Amino acid sequence: MTKLNLLLAAGIGALLGIGGLALKKKLAQKETPPVTLVVTVEIEESRIEAFLKAMEIDAVGSRKEPGCMRFDVLKVQGTSNKFMFYEMYVDSDAVAFHKEQPHYKAWSSFKKEGGVLSQEVVKADSSSYPTTDSPGAGVSLIRARVGARPWGPERLASSYPPWE
Repeated sequence: MTKLNLLLAAGIGALLGIGGLALKKKLAQKETPPVTLVVTVEIEESRIEAFLKAMEIDAVGSRKEPGCMRFDVLKVQGTSNKFMFYEMYVDSDAVAFHKEQPHYKAWSSFKKEGGVLSQEVVKADSSSYPTTDSPGAGVSLIRARVGARPWGPERLASSYPPWE
């Protein structure tokens, strides 16, 4: 990674509040790609409102974690109770850190209370992800961190900042 790229990473990181230089150095030094989780859940119809509240807490909090590169909550089209989470972390340590955070407890408490009819977790190594060497990387990273999307909140399971 060039000096200019490291400076750019630090600037993007400062803008995003994620300790950019440390994060980018860690990514540049890693021999393994970021860890991506795709979680698919089916929620009991009577518990959807509580589920969406729990996931808003988890998603908003997760996006502030230093090792979280992306956290999206998606509703599966054509269904009323199927959702997906798309999560990307710099490494497995960041995943472990995520599961220890207070906002994660909103999701884990919801699961303990009942309402999850099924859950499937797929772990993947990311083969393509934004870096400071990628064209448009700053935009991709900013979208990943602050929730900016090229579509409106009506397409999401619940509303997220910055639309509020």
